[in-house]
Amino acid sequence: MNVLIVDDHDIVRRGIRDTLTDAFGEIRCGEAPDVRGAWENLDGTEWDAMILDISLGGESGLEFLKDLRKRDANLPVLVLSMYPEHLMALRAIKAGANGYLRKDSATAELPRAIREILEGNSYVSKEVTSEMVSHMTGHANPAQSSLESLSHREFQVMTALASGHTSKSIGEELKISSKTVSTYRARIMKKMGFESNADIVRFAVEKGLIQ
Repeated sequence: MNVLIVDDHDIVRRGIRDTLTDAFGEIRCGEAPDVRGAWENLDGTEWDAMILDISLGGESGLEFLKDLRKRDANLPVLVLSMYPEHLMALRAIKAGANGYLRKDSATAELPRAIREILEGNSYVSKEVTSEMVSHMTGHANPAQSSLESLSHREFQVMTALASGHTSKSIGEELKISSKTVSTYRARIMKKMGFESNADIVRFAVEKGLIQ
């Protein structure tokens, strides 16, 4: 089995590789720390599955996934992230993921999740499945619907602001200007109904986006 691991932390990639080796024995793992490395690994190599982080050193794993789906609609992709399922799993599925798993559950659940997506199934929790049904039937929670309306870049800016980062530091991390950060902030405030940064922090803490 050939699995491509895309994550910007070497220790995380190593842990995933070790977990997969323990579970499956003979396995070939490719590794990439960023979007560029992911594309390089995809050129000329056949992979059975991809494990993808959402945040790749300022780049968006979900935006990369959307681009990947234009080129390859069939490669099984499991998104592995630090964010709670109820906030990010549906966003990942909409972007083209076959499954979603939190990093703190990876050791126990990763082999099962990989088996599921390799068999053509989705891997999400019952809670996420329920949320997907609610969205399809028009009964989604208003706060969740507002969160889903954010682009991934807006989501990145929101969590950075909630963590106390300045517009300048956010711009440097995401490789955008401070003015663009301010534009994203204005969009976030409007979409989420926030009036101040304190509202952003309060929401992020309540939803488990920051500690």
